[in-house]
Amino acid sequence: DPAYAEKVASYAFLEGVPEFCTRVDEKSLGTKISNEVLRALEPVAHNWMEMGICLGISYDLLEPFDQGDPQASLAAVVQLWLGARYDSTAFGRPSWRKLVEVVGARCGASNPSLAESIAKQHETTTPPAQPNHQEQSQTDEKHKLTPDDLE
Repeated sequence: DPAYAEKVASYAFLEGVPEFCTRVDEKSLGTKISNEVLRALEPVAHNWMEMGICLGISYDLLEPFDQGDPQASLAAVVQLWLGARYDSTAFGRPSWRKLVEVVGARCGASNPSLAESIAKQHETTTPPAQPNHQEQSQTDEKHKLTPDDLE
């Protein structure tokens, strides 16, 4: 559908995402997490169609769920998204980060405060601690080769 392609092309929402989005876990989500995703998205269920399109799900797949019940429609979007029923190569795999970006984006739910709240709940763990150079040098001393070791 050319109109769908044009709409998606106009969503440059991933450029200039808020800083809090960069701290969100990018690990792929599986279908078992759908209830947690639905609870997180409940406040913006009425934006289910926009979010589905921003997540990369085609209008043709979304249209049958337009039955007047936003919660049921949102549940269908989440299932399609988590089940990767879209072009995941172009739009990326399902992750909390992708969800946060779409919830906060103009083309999605346009709810930056909810996006930030979800982001805080799913921040990546702190990076591994830097090696202690003093401990490393002590370890190196213990394993240092001597001329006697070479004989």
